[in-house]
Parts: sequence; C-alpha cells; structure tokens
Amino acid sequence: MIELVFGGLSMTRLGQPTRTGCTADAIDRDDAALVGVMPQNQSLTLSLLASSPDCVKLLNLDGNLIFMSYAGQGAMEIDDVDVILGQDWWALWPEAETDRLRDAVQAAAGGETSEFVAFCPTAKGTPRWWAVTVSPVLEADGTVGRVLAVSRDVTTLVDRQTALEAALAESEMLRREVDHRVKNSLSLVSSMLNMRARASDDENVREALADAAMRVRTIASVHDKLHRAMSDEVGLDEYLSSLCADIQQSIGGTVRLDYAGLGPDLRVKSEVSLALGLIVAELTGNALRHAELGLDGVIGVDLIRPSDNSLALCVRDNGCGLAADFSLDGAGMGMMVVQSMAAKIGGALDWVALPEGGTMFRVGFDL
Repeated sequence: MIELVFGGLSMTRLGQPTRTGCTADAIDRDDAALVGVMPQNQSLTLSLLASSPDCVKLLNLDGNLIFMSYAGQGAMEIDDVDVILGQDWWALWPEAETDRLRDAVQAAAGGETSEFVAFCPTAKGTPRWWAVTVSPVLEADGTVGRVLAVSRDVTTLVDRQTALEAALAESEMLRREVDHRVKNSLSLVSSMLNMRARASDDENVREALADAAMRVRTIASVHDKLHRAMSDEVGLDEYLSSLCADIQQSIGGTVRLDYAGLGPDLRVKSEVSLALGLIVAELTGNALRHAELGLDGVIGVDLIRPSDNSLALCVRDNGCGLAADFSLDGAGMGMMVVQSMAAKIGGALDWVALPEGGTMFRVGFDL
C-alpha cells in the first residue's frame, strides 16, 4: 500500500472529511483529479487530501505538478488549475526560491522530508507566507513514487513576527538614545563638580568635590563601556583593559597604570562587569589619593584565575603602604563602595602589605 509521510510520520485519517466549508462537491473534484495519479484503493488518502485546509500538491519525482487540492486552489487564488498542471512546481514561486524547492523535491525523492517557511504571492498577486513540508509518497514496495508538498498559510504569524521585530528594534534604538543621554548627563555633572572644586577656597571641599567628580566620571565611563557591549555578557579582558586606559588618560603620565588579564575568551554577565569596573575605579582612585606615589609610581590591575570556577581581581601599588592600624571596617566612602560591589557579585575584599612596599587589594568571587 501507499504511505503518505508528513514530517517523517505516516499519517492516515479514518471517516469522512470534517473541514468546515469543504463541500461534498469539492471532495468529489479532488477525488476525480487524483484518479490516474494514485492507486484507486487510497480512499483514506483521498479523504485526507480533500479535507485539508492547506494547499496540498502532488508532484512527480521531477517536480512537475500533477495535483492540487481544491482548498489549495482557493488559497493560491487559482481560477483554472489546468493552466498550471504539468508545470514545474517552482515555476509558481519567486525565482529566488527555485534552488530551495528543487533541493526539497530531490530530498523527498531520496526519502527525506524538508520543512521551511518562504514567501510566495498568490496567482492574483496577494502577498502570502507559507510553511511548507515536502515529503515522499511511498509505493507498496517501499520505493518513492510521488512527492507530497503541503503549504500552510502563515502570513498572519509572519506579519506579527515582523511587527514584533520592528517594535523591538525601535525599543533598542530608544534604549541606546537614553543610554547616550545618561552618559552625557553624567559627564556634565562631573564637569560641574570639578568646576565647583576649583572655585572653592576650602581644601576639604575641593577634595570632596573632586572625589565626587571622579566617581561620577567613572560611572559614566563604565556605563558607556556596557552600553557599547550591547549584550548580556561582556568580554571582561577587553572591558577592563579599556577602562584602565580611560583611567590612565584621566590621571595623565604621573602614574603608570598596568593591566594584566586572562585573554579575550573570558565573558561575564554585565552586572559582574559593572561591579568590577567600579571596584577598579575606586581602588585606583584610592591609590592615587593616599599611596603617595612618586614619578615612578605604578598601579597594577591584575585578573587571575585561582580555579576553573573562580576569579580574583587584584589592584596593587608601589606606594607608601597603609597605616599599621588600617581596617576595612573604619574605611571611608570609597572602601564602602568596593565592599558593596564585591558583596553584590558574591565576593569579598581583603588586602595585604607587599614586601617590596605598597599594598594589594584583592576581590575574589565565584563564576
């Protein structure tokens, strides 16, 4: 017996057609059209073809159209099916789809099933998108005798998807505009704080305003880096290297800032990179303010991997070192920010006095 294969599964349907709007005359027309192209003992197959709301076509192994269901003629807005019978199936489609349709027919002739979505207007030019399944029709001896092509009108779904993609693109454009304005606003705030600092006669006020300006500028830089990444994950090495270059530019040539990373393959979530960026900025700023770095001063930023599942960020300097009674518990605003960011990524901050002089702060955390 002949077996119809849809999506790799054999399908039959018992009983009479039940499709709404499919009249007995339509079924009779389909049955009559199939006489001579399929064995006469395929009454169940005939019922299935006649009752389908899709555009059902039967092709020979060369891809010539030998049958199209009555419902398919309506879906394709074909007034006289005899005009197209005997033509290559792909002749009914836009030329851009020819190779794909030929490949699908060839695959079906070899016993394989193909599925795809493609655009093809109707005979009267109405735009349509179709979900197409091209399957082999097996003879009683198991060989492929015909090719079955079933096209379902999915124009509404494609239109909705297109509208959704357009809305997402517009949303992304608006987000980028907001990000750009946020960066500009933060830069403006930083500039205003610096202006007020320079205008003040009080040394404590100048220092406080300068610190605030640096923090705002850092947040603007971190925000800009994440905005440019355009992803939920960020290449950590490139991100920190670029951030350190920005910090180096802002402090000039009085202190050298070195960065050593782990290569371009390491990627982390954007919230992790944000926390690490703020930590680097605070710790380098802290070294510049308090480590008494001279002309040969160096601040090193190192990213190391103690294990496969953990990372550590180290910021070191060759300055004067910390006071003997230094404690993280009594540290200032900068250290509070660092500890808060470390806790946000599940890490902890510690420090050690370096034997050659200076201090190293370390934030370790699990990936």
